[in-house]
Amino acid sequence: MYTFHYDESETWAVWPNYVSLSEFTSSRSTIIVTQIFRYFFDGVRVSVNGVEDSITEQLSLLIATMTNLQTTLSNYKTTIEVGDDFVR
Repeated sequence: MYTFHYDESETWAVWPNYVSLSEFTSSRSTIIVTQIFRYFFDGVRVSVNGVEDSITEQLSLLIATMTNLQTTLSNYKTTIEVGDDFVR
C-alpha cells in the first residue's frame, strides 16, 4: 500500500483547493465528500440513463415483435381450424 505525506497547506484535485487536509478530515468532511459524490454520480447518472433508455427501447421493440408473432400464429391457427382441409 502506498502512503503519501501532505503538508497542511496542500490539497488534492478532488476536493476544492480552498479546503486544507486538516479541514477535510474535520467535521466538514461529510459535506465535502457528499458534494464530491454528488458531482461524480451526476456523470454516472447520465450514462446509466442512456443504458436504461436503450434497454427500454429494445424491450418495446421486442414486445411489439412478440405481439405481431402472436397475432400471426393466432391467425394461422384460425385458418387451419376453419379451413377446407383442417390440416396444412
